[in-house]
Amino acid sequence: MKTSKPQIIRILAINLSAKYLGLAVLKNTELLYWGVKKLREKGMTDSEVLKRTRKNLLRLVNDYSVKVIVIGKPSIRQLRESPRLRLVYRKLKELGRKKSKKVLSFPLLEAREFICQGEKPTKMNVEKMIVSQYYPWLYRRYQKDLEKDLKGHWWERKYYTVMFDAIALGLYCYQKLKTKTLS
Repeated sequence: MKTSKPQIIRILAINLSAKYLGLAVLKNTELLYWGVKKLREKGMTDSEVLKRTRKNLLRLVNDYSVKVIVIGKPSIRQLRESPRLRLVYRKLKELGRKKSKKVLSFPLLEAREFICQGEKPTKMNVEKMIVSQYYPWLYRRYQKDLEKDLKGHWWERKYYTVMFDAIALGLYCYQKLKTKTLS
């Protein structure tokens, strides 16, 4: 009887915000890379932002032999209010296609709901579930965001949420691709 070799899926997950990129590279569910990259500095033109983003992503795609790129789909409101975000989102999709990678895009809420499994799909719940169920070594990053939350400083930006959302996107994408190949 012939046994099929388990398929390895390498995913680059990207979560966009106006100033930061949350990035995660997964090999199936194994987290190979995670981080936050600053999208722009004060005074940067759109072409400089695109050049910096392209350089960062090409390095990750080449270093980790990524086959699938998943991008968190910004809300209609975000796209309407931020022309730069709209431009970067469109260029990321084009870049993935040029590199002949499979490019997928999912709403962030779907990934959050998948990770939270019945709990309210908030940013902090996503962080808590990822740390408790998948990657406990990320606890220090979660703790920094949690301290702001517990102090009641809701207005303070939680730096690592874009990274945790990218991880959630990667896990959600893997689950979708895995169930697609099984059926």
